Amino acid sequence: AMQLFVSSDRRYGPAYNLGPAREVLQALRRRGYQLDNGKPVTLIGWSGGAQISIGAAWYLGMGRMPVRVVSIGGMMSDDPGLARVNHLWHLRGTKDIFEKLGGVMFAGRWPKAVFSPWSDALAEGRIDLIDLGPMQHNGSEHYFDPDTIAPDGRSYLQVTIDAVVAVLTGAPVRTVPSDPR
Repeated sequence: AMQLFVSSDRRYGPAYNLGPAREVLQALRRRGYQLDNGKPVTLIGWSGGAQISIGAAWYLGMGRMPVRVVSIGGMMSDDPGLARVNHLWHLRGTKDIFEKLGGVMFAGRWPKAVFSPWSDALAEGRIDLIDLGPMQHNGSEHYFDPDTIAPDGRSYLQVTIDAVVAVLTGAPVRTVPSDPR
């Protein structure tokens, strides 16, 4: 939680977010990624990791590197890094109270907050909000729970994996169908 709040802070975030951006860049270079090749880089963050991914995107998206972010139950602010994110897929559970807190705690994510990086990205169609089903942030019935089985027979873990693969490949996301009970 502390890293999330430091990353999202307008005073300290820019210095903090430079560190994760540098680590991502070094890892890409070790794997032979050419900075000017135009191939997209996708950062995947769970919980506060989504905010840190968006914060790092501010630096990573400065050149020709298209940056995409997949948020799994992410707590995110209206970070300026959103201006350099080509697309954000925000996968969320309908029972995830922590994910919902991000939309309440950060005023730039409020529906009436016009001209914030969040509202601009939403208006430009660069954010997809995808409800996976009745998942919680942690505890039982969370995004990575291999033991909770959805009505369609998939574990919540498999539902999450399938959703990430779907957004990365452009396929439709199969969410958890509602329980007929």
